[in-house]
Amino acid sequence: MGDSDTTCHTPTMAKALSTSTNVVRLIPIPNYAHRPLLHMEYLLQDPDVHELVLETLDNRERCTTMEDVLSRYSGRIESIQLDVNVFPHLRSSGVMQHAVELPFLTSPAAFATMPPIPHFTVLKDLTITSSHVVSIRSVLELLHICPMLRTLAIHNNRRHSSVFPESLDSVSEPVLPFLEQVTVDGLLTGTVEDLLDKLLPSLRESTKVEAHFYDASFPVLEHGPALQKLCSTIRHGYLSYMSLDTVCGAKPDSKSRYLLSFSDAAARIQLSWHWTEEPGKAPNLAHIGLVSSAFRNMRELSLFLRNVRPSYYDMWTVTQSFRSLKRVELISVQLASDSPASPSNPVEADGRSRSDLRDPKARGTPLGIVTHQRVFTVRPGAGPLLRRVANVPLLFSVEIAQALCKIECGNGYLPPTRTSTAAQARPQLPIPAHLLRWVRYYYDPIWALMVRRATRWEL
Repeated sequence: MGDSDTTCHTPTMAKALSTSTNVVRLIPIPNYAHRPLLHMEYLLQDPDVHELVLETLDNRERCTTMEDVLSRYSGRIESIQLDVNVFPHLRSSGVMQHAVELPFLTSPAAFATMPPIPHFTVLKDLTITSSHVVSIRSVLELLHICPMLRTLAIHNNRRHSSVFPESLDSVSEPVLPFLEQVTVDGLLTGTVEDLLDKLLPSLRESTKVEAHFYDASFPVLEHGPALQKLCSTIRHGYLSYMSLDTVCGAKPDSKSRYLLSFSDAAARIQLSWHWTEEPGKAPNLAHIGLVSSAFRNMRELSLFLRNVRPSYYDMWTVTQSFRSLKRVELISVQLASDSPASPSNPVEADGRSRSDLRDPKARGTPLGIVTHQRVFTVRPGAGPLLRRVANVPLLFSVEIAQALCKIECGNGYLPPTRTSTAAQARPQLPIPAHLLRWVRYYYDPIWALMVRRATRWEL
């Protein structure tokens, strides 16, 4: 999620931006003829100020407090859009600060001086958009009074990430029996796991979780109880890895942008990593957090690559936990000229869509694009023996790397000769030269005996 400015819906909000005033706007939802439910838009600019400007249902304005708003309307609010993007007095991003508390007076300190706020008895959708790290503790405390919540979305555009850590040990798990969708975008991996672990009792079989992580410096996922629950049932995984520099207009001297996404067949769990590399530097996949015993039951993998050619070690880094694989479908899309796209030869780079992955022919093949597809299947009955004699993820990683090299170079790797080095024999080896003999005389024969390869189509 990129940086975004607050949208001014009314003159009141436009004026508020210049005066650092908190503004609440209540919008009737027309689906209800009698005593309509409400959508709340909350522009929060100063969390330390309790007064706010309320745009009432009759288009009037008055100064009030959040306690008054909630006492009058909490039972009618169906959705909330909380905008915390504008902090006129925000200090430097390198200065440690406390996370922003949600302005609903749900903390114990607030209860000490104020009466408990009424429950949001009909609230279904809660969206928080922030330029500053939001307190997950205050989010969980708010969820305790939202028993009908269906969708929760937290978007952080990461303008300020230097905050003091929070402890959630004393916060109990909210009960959300109707929760359908959880979306977190731009939070630290540890923060996401803490939130999901607290939501574990509310994650039903139909609940979908979508998480987007940014920058390779973030720590990898530890796969706590929530992710264990979500990933342990996956039988067919979808892995998409692409370079986003194929979008027309990319500058040659700009940083290279990459996206790697993983999801299951039903899109119940979607994990995406967005990061950049210096121009000319090979992408590093060490921060991809798919190393977990939760993937022990995954049997099939659909791998979609766009304008990238990962090495065997890159593939093994990502797939090393997929030890029960029996089938891998490889789809590789490359520019025919192997050069960045131009305005006359654009390439779509929508990393959040998996339609290309499920059906590469669904959108057609753009001009100048070459698409290859391979399918590798363990022969019937060979699975148990294969797991005994070989590291299955490493075996598939080596063969995928060789297949990609053959696609690009025409005839795969060549060992170095007496008069040439490995780099001269093949400029881009799929595996290091010192491992060629081991692969040729051990893994290649195992692969030939126990795995079938099929080429479905090439364009």
